[in-house]
Parts: sequence; C-alpha cells; structure tokens
Amino acid sequence: MSPKWGFIVERPFYIVSELKQNRHFTQLGSDKFGIIKTPNGNNSQKFYFDQKTRTIRMVRSTGYSLEAKGNNDVGYGSSRAVPQQQFKYEKGYIINVKTNKAFDVSGGKDVEAQKVIMWNKHNGANQRWRIVYVDQFKEQTKGLIEDFGFFANKPFYIRSRLPMKRMAECQGNHLVR
Repeated sequence: MSPKWGFIVERPFYIVSELKQNRHFTQLGSDKFGIIKTPNGNNSQKFYFDQKTRTIRMVRSTGYSLEAKGNNDVGYGSSRAVPQQQFKYEKGYIINVKTNKAFDVSGGKDVEAQKVIMWNKHNGANQRWRIVYVDQFKEQTKGLIEDFGFFANKPFYIRSRLPMKRMAECQGNHLVR
C-alpha cells in the first residue's frame, strides 16, 4: 500500500459510494465525466493506482487517468502526472491534491447515473467512498437480490400489466416488442 496516497499499488479496485445503494463510480467514455451506477463488473467501473504517476488510472484505457476538471467535474485525460490528476484516499474521502476538493455525488442524490463532481469537503454521506479491490468483491450469485427484486441467475419474463399481457422479448442485442 502507498501510505501517503491510501491505495494499494497496481491492484484493480472499485470506488463504491457509501450512500444507501452502494453504487459504483463509473467513468463514461465519450462524455468524459463520472457518475454512479449499479455494480455491473464492466471495466468502466474498475480502476488502479499507478505508483509512478500517482494517478488513478482506468483499467479499460491505461493511457488515461481521472482528473479534477476546472468546472468541478470528475473527468479523465491523458496521464500526465499533473496535480489535477493526483488523488489520495483518506478516511473514506477521495481528495484531489491540487484543489483539496473531494469526490461528491451531486446533490446527494442516490440515483442511477447521478453525476460525481469535485466539491469542498463537508462530511456528507455523498462524499464518502470505499475502495473495494476486485479480488475481494463478492457478487451475489444466488437467492433474492432485495435491492432489485430479482433472483440471481434465474430466467424471468417481463409481462405487461395491460389487458393483452404481452411480454418483452430480446433477440440478439435488440429488444423486440
């Protein structure tokens, strides 16, 4: 572990919000900003700490690091090891070393795809995060997943409540009505 920075070096991790739904920080591609989303195991939710540059890098694109943008966005850019790309993990907060601002779920709204920004530290629950290393993450693989109301690894139907009770059907990557 890098004691000054608070991350284990070169070990992939998830950044998990301490808000009730425990959504994962997710880096969007073309929009270049971060949001919180339900855990999905995609590489857009996996990061690692690069000791050489002291930056949080994206697993899916190793040439890019998270950075604090001038408009308070958490974005990404080509890894240059500049202060706006250097973060430390300290007592549950992810803090940018240049601005001293913390990752913050905008407006404290624990909803799918809510934007993550940089904001002055105020000790709110929307600023607290856990670093969960990928090899320690336990995904529920059986039983009822209470947050979603579905059983893990069991097929299901989506049926309309309208009089004809039609069902949704997927063929390949397309939803058929």
